Order: sequence, then C-alpha cells, then structure tokens
Amino acid sequence: VAPLIALYFGTCSIIGLLANLPVVFLVTVMLYTMLPALVFNMFAPPVAGLYGLSAEFVSSLTLKTAELFSSLPWASFDCSPGAGFVFLYYVTMGIVLFCIHEKRYAAAVIVMLLAWNLVAWETFFREPDGGGGFLQPLGLRQGQAVLLHDQGGLTLLVGTDAHPASEDIIADQMRYFGIDSIDVAVEFFSSATFSDQFPSRHLLPAAEMALSRQGAVIARSGKNRVNILWPDGSVAVVVDGIDALTAFYGNPGYRVICKTGRFSISDYKRVENWFRTAEPGELILMCERRISDEDRRLVDYFSSRNPSARAWHDG
Repeated sequence: VAPLIALYFGTCSIIGLLANLPVVFLVTVMLYTMLPALVFNMFAPPVAGLYGLSAEFVSSLTLKTAELFSSLPWASFDCSPGAGFVFLYYVTMGIVLFCIHEKRYAAAVIVMLLAWNLVAWETFFREPDGGGGFLQPLGLRQGQAVLLHDQGGLTLLVGTDAHPASEDIIADQMRYFGIDSIDVAVEFFSSATFSDQFPSRHLLPAAEMALSRQGAVIARSGKNRVNILWPDGSVAVVVDGIDALTAFYGNPGYRVICKTGRFSISDYKRVENWFRTAEPGELILMCERRISDEDRRLVDYFSSRNPSARAWHDG
C-alpha cells in the first residue's frame, strides 16, 4: 500500500517496512494479554488486573517503539507519484510475481527493466513547470539580497546595500544565471536606496506598497514582508525575521525565504509549528553573518529534517 499512501498523502516511508515487525508483534502480544483479562474479569477481577497491567505495559511499549522509528530523520520523505506511476507499479509487480511463480526469471528481470526505463524517460517528455522560477539569496558587502527570476523572463531584486562593491556581486550573479537586467528592484532589509546603483526598469522604494509589471504583482505587507505573485499564479514571499515568518500564513505551496539573525531553540519550535501548518512548497532560511555558530547548526538541523527547507549562510 506504500504507493497509495504516497499518492494520497505525499510521503513514503521505507523504514515503515522494518518498523512493522516489532510493532505488529507487540500489538499481537497485547491482544493475547487482554483476552485472559476479559475472561478472568467475570469471576476473578484481581487476577484480571494483572493481565490488564501487562496489556497496558505492552501497549505503551508499542507506542514508544513506533515513536522511536518515526523520530528518525530519514523515517519518511516527500514522494508524490501520479496515478500513472501507481498503476505502473501494481501492473509491474503483478507481472513480475506471475513470472516468478512460473519460474520465468529472465522475463521478470526484463519487465522490471522496462518499467524502470519508463520511469527514467518520463521526465524527458514532461512539460517543464514554471513554478515561479528560482530564488537565489545573495551575500553583499553590508547586507543581503534575494534575486528572483521567473521563467517568463521577469527578474526581481529584493534588498541591497549602499556599498559600491555590492554592484559587482549582483552583476556576477546576473551573468552566472544569464540575466541581462533587473526588471524590478525592491528596497528591503535596510533603508539604503539603490535607485542609481544599477539599471532597472522599475523601482519599488520603501515608501510605496505595491507595483505591477509584466503580469507580476509585487506588494508589501508592512515593513517586514514582500509578496510576489508571478504571472503563472505561483507566489513567492520574502520576510525579514522569524517573527514576520511565523505571523504569515498563506496557501500551501508558497515559496518563502526568510532572513534571520538568530535561530534559538524557541525559534526552532516556532518555525517547526509554522512549517507544519503553512505547508510551504519551499522554505529558505537565509542566515545573516552575525548569527551564532550554534544557531547556524540548528538551522542546518532543521533543514535536514524537512526536505522542503534549506539553509543558506552568508559568510
């Protein structure tokens, strides 16, 4: 049933195959200890209590065993196969089992190789998904910025600083990604103005709240958040600080980048609760230079436990 679970819930657990052995065994033991408890309860309740305590102990041991397996960082991973993949899986398994039963082992191997080839070549014929392009954090001389590019050709720069050398850093990243010019520059992360730093068609200064260009809408939500609605309907959100991140709840699938100068244990718990509730399509935790080494390690640990999250360190 693993493919069906992946189809409907978007997760797959290889460790679940191993976890079933002790969990099912302990559940069976619990049932066999409950049966005499029910029988003795009719005429000898004290004796039934002993079996009841045994059943309670085994049930608690079962829950702790399941919790142990589920706490492993690689216990489950994101997997969202389509209905076609699930159909291919069950058809392939049925044919392979039939071939093994008929002792046609060569045919079973050929069927598995054919199925694997279909899966491998499927990505070459799939239409590419725009998905709002990419989000690339940039470490500048006196601050940070985010370079956003839509596959439709629209390029945004959110945040910069007043240091002249930052222009070269931005220009190098533009050349690396094959970007000719910045279409929209958004002042964020600092009060520095960059209207004359580099050529851009449009500027969204700190005093303005919204701007619409080439089918995209760039809007501020207070001083700590910038929302970008791309022409294809996808959404990217740039926030400054953990407080601004945990105060934001959008639709599942949003791409979020958060700049932070701290990441304590309490911040970890807040972001983890937000992550489970908001269900972002991607979360980038953008660490400033001033963040402590302990907090950096905690950010890396969070990203290792959540496949949709990644850490970026400035310096």
